[in-house]
Amino acid sequence: MSGLALVFMAALPLVAAPILVTDPNSLVFVWEHSRAANHLFDADDYVLRSCAVVAKGRSRIGMHYVMDCRDGRFDALGSSGPLLAACKATGQLSVELELKARTKQGSELAGIVTFADGVHRPNFILGQQENALWLHIDLHETKAPTIVRLGKIEPGRQYHIAVSYRPGLLEWFIDGKPGKKNISGDFEIWEPAKLAFGNTQGGGNPWNGSLRGVRIFNRVLIAEKVAARHKAAVKRRDALPETPSITAKVRLLNMSKPLTVKQLIGLSYYRCLVTHEYEVLEVINGTCKAKRVKIATWAILDRVAEPPRRKGEVYTMTLEPWSAHKELHRETITDEIEDFDIPEFVEIEW
Repeated sequence: MSGLALVFMAALPLVAAPILVTDPNSLVFVWEHSRAANHLFDADDYVLRSCAVVAKGRSRIGMHYVMDCRDGRFDALGSSGPLLAACKATGQLSVELELKARTKQGSELAGIVTFADGVHRPNFILGQQENALWLHIDLHETKAPTIVRLGKIEPGRQYHIAVSYRPGLLEWFIDGKPGKKNISGDFEIWEPAKLAFGNTQGGGNPWNGSLRGVRIFNRVLIAEKVAARHKAAVKRRDALPETPSITAKVRLLNMSKPLTVKQLIGLSYYRCLVTHEYEVLEVINGTCKAKRVKIATWAILDRVAEPPRRKGEVYTMTLEPWSAHKELHRETITDEIEDFDIPEFVEIEW
């Protein structure tokens, strides 16, 4: 980001990701990560539909191109109607994903994968309540939604999750550990709804965590395939490099002028970063020998301005190297700090 007054977002290259399925027509939604193609293909290998998501609120694409959910959600575009039709046609549903919860949630269910409209009863919500994973699924017109506790999840740890339902049986796997429960009902009462991640589109309790490797099927998953996907997820997780971080008290010395919301709308963008120069007063955790640093932070998210920083004020921040956050390198950013020799960081909010 050094030396650039304004950098505009550009299209990222598409990288196709392999998908293990027994029936290619059973895959209704796929979102590997933001740099993957995320396409569904027909039997002749032609693109049937693109599975795009759009960040809402303070959610954004995070490190390693994951859905970084916080105080917002990701809405699936163009997939809600096909999902409803496909699941009603077979009476089956499977959800597979990799997740990392950042915190313990409260006593209210926080939606991770939601299929709801905010008016009618949700068709289903896979979510976190306190330190456990739960499924709420609507299967009976005259009864309350079926609620099943799937198992415990720990904040800060990445999990591979798979959940499958067919009439009479719910099965799930948390990092390969199986569970099952006999329940009955079907999807005939399901209403048109919106597929979303991190919260419901109609509003609710936002989930604090990250997602990747999301797949939704209208068939049950075979245990052998789940085991293979879990093994691949563990291998991918173990290959990720450690990212050094520091926590420091810093004083704001020099500021770049951020874009206004009006300017951002004029550029047809939804979010942007801004850089400021800080004096390092105290390193609380980690190692930083520099006396001055450049720090990038979000200025606007979903066309809503973040609280501004003030010159001369002291802030306590957790920071990671700018070079490690490649997902940010194509974002819109105002950078008027011309000292090229000071270290560059990104402010991490959790």
